[in-house]
Amino acid sequence: MTNSIVLDKAIKFALRVVAVYKFLSEEKHEYVLSKQLLLSGTYIAKHTKAALHSLSKNGFSNEMYVALQKGLDTELWLLLLHKGDFHHRFTIRIVE
Repeated sequence: MTNSIVLDKAIKFALRVVAVYKFLSEEKHEYVLSKQLLLSGTYIAKHTKAALHSLSKNGFSNEMYVALQKGLDTELWLLLLHKGDFHHRFTIRIVE
């Protein structure tokens, strides 16, 4: 896909998050946490891409830090979905 392993992984993860969002909203009718998961999970790729195109080292660091924060948010939403018994083996596979 790209010349960046990190961006490739972030894009693949974002696509998996979109699939989980579709499953949770269409099959489980869970809209609140799944929407948060969708936003944070896809923003990881957005900020990673922005970092790779930044004009300075400081810009790169800032964007990667935001991507890290979005990753932590995503981890929280997955944990809440799991603890809230909204999970399904499809959801659990996203973190493998």
